Amino acid sequence: MESLTIIGAGEAGTRAALHLRERSWDGEIILISQESHTPYERPPLSKSVINEGVSPPLLSSAEQLQELHIKFLQGRQVANIDRQSHQLRIQNDEWFSYDKLLLATGASARRLTCTGSEHALVLRHLDEALALSSLLAPGKHLILIGAGFIGLELAVSARKVGCEVTVLEMAPRILGRAVPPEVAEAVASEHKQQGVKIRCDVQLDHIQALKSGYTVKLKNGESITGDLVVAGIGAVPEIALAEAASLDIENGVSVNAFLQTSDPDIYAIGDCCSFPHPLYEKQRMRLEMWRCARDQAECAVQNLLGKTKEFSAVPWFWSDQFELSLQVVGLPSFAKRVIPRTRPDGVTIYFGLNDQERLVSAAGVGTGNSVAKDIRLAEMLIAVQKTMNPVELSDPNLNLKKLLKN
Repeated sequence: MESLTIIGAGEAGTRAALHLRERSWDGEIILISQESHTPYERPPLSKSVINEGVSPPLLSSAEQLQELHIKFLQGRQVANIDRQSHQLRIQNDEWFSYDKLLLATGASARRLTCTGSEHALVLRHLDEALALSSLLAPGKHLILIGAGFIGLELAVSARKVGCEVTVLEMAPRILGRAVPPEVAEAVASEHKQQGVKIRCDVQLDHIQALKSGYTVKLKNGESITGDLVVAGIGAVPEIALAEAASLDIENGVSVNAFLQTSDPDIYAIGDCCSFPHPLYEKQRMRLEMWRCARDQAECAVQNLLGKTKEFSAVPWFWSDQFELSLQVVGLPSFAKRVIPRTRPDGVTIYFGLNDQERLVSAAGVGTGNSVAKDIRLAEMLIAVQKTMNPVELSDPNLNLKKLLKN
């Protein structure tokens, strides 16, 4: 490989560029970003950017990119990829040749489809976060549609600003299948104690703009009026470029175990790609997780440099919910049985086992870092595909470290 062009300067794309230089690779790197900002961390967008109005930490400064001889093109959109000639065209008709290409195009916020959906703001990029932050003020009523992690983190931030918050969720409970029901209930209880109104099992009919504010009409005839409406109902992978280039698409840009697309000279990582996970029956999945983006960046770099490393990192994510910190490792949706393990301090970790009693997930919620150690040990057990004894697993006196040695 003599040159690498990376489309997308989010967590995945930027980390890949930096990893290459850390490995002393001195070929040409072109990093193309559609956004006008220097690469930044995205997790703070729903947190400190909203409730404090501060800019997020940078993944890399413009000066650092220049020092590393990474050609950074910001505010530039790639129009198309010509796989046959190994070239791509920027919208201003500028052409770039590539030896290898890395797609890290990310995902865009899923939009509502009801009448009046254009009145609902979304949050995915820095400009959207800054715009939303400028609209929030003490006493304003924010209506959030969707009780996933982004929606709930926005609820936390809005309450910190002093807003009244109502969360509307179509499903029977918050957080869907992302966490065990007991963890979802603990998070919901914390929100209610902090003054957030959560409504589940509701069906949205339409959104109507008023002279001042908006009305959200539910299908049961009820109306909820607020100053702002924000939709946090998931994300859609950015696949337009890959699709136009006739790459395989399946719930995102389809890649193999080595993060390689149907074109051997094009790889894809991060929120835009779907891949077969060896720890989960090689089922194809797309994970919108901060650490997954980082892990895939490192794996792709190794493969671009000639190795054949299968991507097998254990999924992990966290979320701060008022005074509680939530951590999940593995994929709870693959669990057929949940084993609670309550420690003497009252904290419960919920371990998920599949039909073969192999550990596939663990989740916990508590103050500070109270669940971090157990979640980390669970991550290591999942990675080695450890089969567990449910009775032993539920015993808080059993040292989880010993299970790693057995």
